[in-house]
Amino acid sequence: MLLAAEFNTGDVIFQVIAFLLLVAIPVGIVMLIILLNKRASRLGRVEAKIDRLLEEKSDRT
Repeated sequence: MLLAAEFNTGDVIFQVIAFLLLVAIPVGIVMLIILLNKRASRLGRVEAKIDRLLEEKSDRT
């Protein structure tokens, strides 16, 4: 005897939320890594520019 499966809205909402969390965690980690890499490269460019400006200033004096 086969029983008809009930369609519970609460179960569907829970499954959607669980799936979104499962996807959001790796996506968040990847985005954090990308953000940190961009910040590091930006900091490197600023440091190089400051070094160049300090070098130019010391050459003038």
